[in-house]
Amino acid sequence: MGKLSFTILICLLLLATQNVIARQDISLKKIAKLNLSIVDGGLSYKSNIKKYVIVNEKGIWKSYQLKDSLTSVFVKDVAQKQLADLFKIINSKDTSIKSEQFNIRHQEMAVAFDSLIKTDFLNHDSITPQQKETFITALGDKKRIDLMLRKLLIPERMDDKTEYKISITMKSGKTKTISALSFAQIYNLPWNVDGKRLYNPNISRIFALLTGDKGFDKKYKGYMYYRLMLHIYGDEFRTPFVWANLKENFPEAVNRLGSTLLVARCLKTEYNWNARFSSSLLPNYVLIGGAFSKPDTFLPEIKYLENRLIKLKEQNHYLFKYLQHTPDLRAEAIVNEKYLTNNDPIVLVKLKAKYKKLIPLAFEQVTFIDVYKTIGVPRGTWIDKCILLPDGTLIVIQCRRPEGLLQGTALVYNVKGDLLETLTDLDLSL
Repeated sequence: MGKLSFTILICLLLLATQNVIARQDISLKKIAKLNLSIVDGGLSYKSNIKKYVIVNEKGIWKSYQLKDSLTSVFVKDVAQKQLADLFKIINSKDTSIKSEQFNIRHQEMAVAFDSLIKTDFLNHDSITPQQKETFITALGDKKRIDLMLRKLLIPERMDDKTEYKISITMKSGKTKTISALSFAQIYNLPWNVDGKRLYNPNISRIFALLTGDKGFDKKYKGYMYYRLMLHIYGDEFRTPFVWANLKENFPEAVNRLGSTLLVARCLKTEYNWNARFSSSLLPNYVLIGGAFSKPDTFLPEIKYLENRLIKLKEQNHYLFKYLQHTPDLRAEAIVNEKYLTNNDPIVLVKLKAKYKKLIPLAFEQVTFIDVYKTIGVPRGTWIDKCILLPDGTLIVIQCRRPEGLLQGTALVYNVKGDLLETLTDLDLSL
């Protein structure tokens, strides 16, 4: 054997030995104690911290809650199997998501859906018995459930998260810490173990058992069902259900939309609807919609706006060149009933102080177009706000929103895209 080959062999043996030692480090007989902590990430300036210690006393593992440096309260005796199971999961470093570990039951979700229907999220949708049956049947699709579970387990970027930690102290004095951050996440997942994300809910279940949280699994399983159903319903069923009910109650108004307008999304609140439509005669990055309480008068306005945008497209209006400039833009042309508007009327009033040609125009005479990026920004964040005037003039407000304020520069273009004027130092604070 050559000198280089021998050196490589020695390195591989050392690496293998280190891996074995690392795995053996987390075994029950080598553990001195475990420290557990829960740091509440609430909005209060002083976080609520709970601390626990698991120690072996005369061969029996016991859990204590630490009230302060001198006081502890006995919580429970800890079964060795619970600790052995915890270390087995940690040692495996298995980063896969296995839906069977979550014990999802179709019948349990069906029962839970009865409660979900009564919440503010769904009780205005007027779900029919047939729609309810359709949705519950869909919940029996394991593939659908697995896909949504994986989607919901992706960590969200939020500030106010509760932190969970398990610090394992060996008899040798070495320590190993695993942690999880949660903001309404499923089973407080994932856990961070040596830089890897573990999605095994049994870590959280064992954590709860060690700290005496008897109702943890029932509570978090119910919450998991709630999130799964709410997101599946919102992604796949809300729009077709709400739109079907609206068509049944207002058939003439819906028929006036014709065959070119298709509902992209539709939701119902206590007093009104909110919908967006795509048009087969417009680019797929343009939607038309708004909030309305009277479908009979509102839906014809949608048709009118569609026809206007079609005509502008045929005239090669600059609006479409502007939207095509960035491939991931989406535009929503908004028509709102007088008393169901957002803050657009305030924006218009403040903009009139900078652009005098707006002064004679009423809110109903202009069209607001919110421009969104479909990737790279939080969902629902618009980057530009456009105002389309009756003569085809387009005002593009380039927005920046420090501390929630709408500020920026507005560019005024004619139909061909010639820059007519630049409005600077806008303060459109709402």
